[in-house]
Amino acid sequence: MYIIERKDQIEREICIILKEQYHIPERICRDVMNQMLDVVRRGRDSGEDITAFIREILKNKRFSRVLPEDKSFYKRDSIDILKSELLQKNLLLLTGVPFSGKTYIAKTIAQELQDNGYYVKLTDNIIEDQEAYYFLMSPENDSRLLLIEDPFGHIGKSENYIQIRDKIEGLIRDRLSINRKVIITSRLDVLLDVFEKKQIEECKIQGNGWINTSILSKEEAEKIWLRFYGESDESLQVFERLKKSFDHHDETVFLEIGEMRHLLLSVQNINVLTHMSTDEIIKQARISSEEICRKIKSYGETYKDIFILLGCFCNTVRSVSVKDLAYILCSNEELVSIRQKMEEEVTVSIGERQKNSHIHQEFPVYAQMPKLDKDIKSILRVLCEKRYIYKEHITNEIYFLHPIYTYASKLLLQEEIEDDWDIEKYIKYMRRAIGSLSSNAAFCSLCQLGQEFDREQMIIDCIVEGSRSIFPAIRDVSILYLDQNFDNLNEQVQKNFMKNIRNGRTADKYMKWNGNECWYQMDGKHYFDFFNMDDFWGKDINFTLEEIEERARKKERKF
Repeated sequence: MYIIERKDQIEREICIILKEQYHIPERICRDVMNQMLDVVRRGRDSGEDITAFIREILKNKRFSRVLPEDKSFYKRDSIDILKSELLQKNLLLLTGVPFSGKTYIAKTIAQELQDNGYYVKLTDNIIEDQEAYYFLMSPENDSRLLLIEDPFGHIGKSENYIQIRDKIEGLIRDRLSINRKVIITSRLDVLLDVFEKKQIEECKIQGNGWINTSILSKEEAEKIWLRFYGESDESLQVFERLKKSFDHHDETVFLEIGEMRHLLLSVQNINVLTHMSTDEIIKQARISSEEICRKIKSYGETYKDIFILLGCFCNTVRSVSVKDLAYILCSNEELVSIRQKMEEEVTVSIGERQKNSHIHQEFPVYAQMPKLDKDIKSILRVLCEKRYIYKEHITNEIYFLHPIYTYASKLLLQEEIEDDWDIEKYIKYMRRAIGSLSSNAAFCSLCQLGQEFDREQMIIDCIVEGSRSIFPAIRDVSILYLDQNFDNLNEQVQKNFMKNIRNGRTADKYMKWNGNECWYQMDGKHYFDFFNMDDFWGKDINFTLEEIEERARKKERKF
């Protein structure tokens, strides 16, 4: 009895480690543990090194954290109430002024649900990101949460905001259920513009109202301030000084939580704040895209280039791994996720096994894995320390910590384009991102190319390559852009475009999965073996009569 109890205790402890340290969903921890034990037994019997096999299991089964691990993170009192509302209504709509913490609240709740077995997906583009839409539409009997960040625009209202509203209303109306939940965040000023209203209470979606995450009371502001700067007399004095200023001169109650965190990162010593004027403190706390641009440029040209490129490869909801970033920034011309042709070749064998039909095609890998230059690593480290970006320590995924930083990167790129500097270097790296194994980096690069650059042939060539991507989402975005600009394409590109669309419909039948990501096989070759004709007939494989007769005349047994 003691041995059994001890075994159960060890298994429980292993599952806790898998969940907390390796971000394995709780509901599959025991299955992952059993897979690892099987590998350990094989290694014990064969004597081979099993480290790579164990790492591969952990890599394929773990989730990337939704919420960054942050020692200065402050959990708002309202989070438990908001989480209860989500669980009850299957929908949570969060708004607020910039830096009010709406994204952190949404990610905190999403992280808690992920820890309890939910599949969580983040997106900021519900129109072009078809994978996000189908993520919620999946017929699988599992629990899923879709977090949509700033769908109507990060800084201002998107041009297609009406189409976005319709898409969101359709999701809420048709897909919400006990195991299909949605969180949406949006800036308060953007919402009022989208709905053409003066009060947030009037901005409803399918009868659902938005919850304002802005600091609404001095008591809450003081609690957060003291959490960041402590309860010393100096801290209280600075708080009171700021409070009086906001009482007399500002529309908001106090600094927002994001502004207080930014101030803490800039000035950690409360004694320094006591010697600063009230206006200086507020200016230090408040963040603008223009000020961020100025700071980034002050670090030097290389810092600016890397900051711009990061904005081309990731944002606050789409991350890029260090491995993919190293590939994109290297000089290798290989495009590993672009198919040379979109045709699908299907071979059927009756009565015998077709050569190579037993070979399972794995997800592509980089032939040569370059490493990041030490200078680039140093820049990324500084950007992390300044809290512009975040690097997840287990998955090595990088993303921006706030939309305003992504927007600053966009402004810097626009400056380069307007000044007509060497923009071809940015296009070159975006082309490599489209051909990388990061669908996130490819998606972000396609969006940048479509929005920021003129319809030059170099841009069109990059997007045409995207239409041959092994990732359905990248192919869809590329096709959408090419379709909208069809009249601007030359005749050969138009023909290839139409051919890719026809072949793409066939490719959808042979989609494969790499973890939670779908992809098409690189060579488009598929094999089917059947023992006799009875096995063959009735399978969902279509051949024309002419094809069958021609092969029969040649006395081939392979179809």
